[in-house]
Amino acid sequence: MVLPSAEVTSDPLEFSNAECLSRRQVVQMVQAMREFGPPGLQGAELMAAGPRLAVRETRRLKGPYVLTEQDAVSGRKFDDAVAWRSGFLDIGFVRMAKMKIHDVPYRSILPEKLDGLLTAGRCISATHVAASAGKSMGNCMATGHAAGLAAAMCAKKRCQPREVNVPQLQDALRADGVDLDRAGDDQQDLRNQG
Repeated sequence: MVLPSAEVTSDPLEFSNAECLSRRQVVQMVQAMREFGPPGLQGAELMAAGPRLAVRETRRLKGPYVLTEQDAVSGRKFDDAVAWRSGFLDIGFVRMAKMKIHDVPYRSILPEKLDGLLTAGRCISATHVAASAGKSMGNCMATGHAAGLAAAMCAKKRCQPREVNVPQLQDALRADGVDLDRAGDDQQDLRNQG
């Protein structure tokens, strides 16, 4: 089952229209800065733009556990933690809020009804708001690391992902240097540290 998302699209015509609209908006923004911006921007020129439109949110599979906004805000811990997420609840230009470091349970990288598959990155089981809490590269790499190790265990033991011994997976992650005891920690502002 795919969780709904207003931002998900796979229609090539929609993508093309969005590309055209975004290019027009960039030109309009530069013109507005020249006309209405503070002194010094009258001669502003557009130097470059991204090569293509980027999508902030993609399809997510529903797992036995769906991460929520409350999990992120409270710094929720799980017995079957295989990764943790940090950063901010960043819902585009709608809302940005602080959160605590929180666990990602194995149940959130495991599809609810499909065998032979693990998810990682932006595809894990999470609500729309909770998905915004974990789409940074480091968070995606952490769930990818856990999914990769779990997949290797499945291949070695010839078992399905839902049959993985989670404590053994956690031990393997710790052996790789993953600290699974960060949930609940307040995030530090690293900008002002030496």
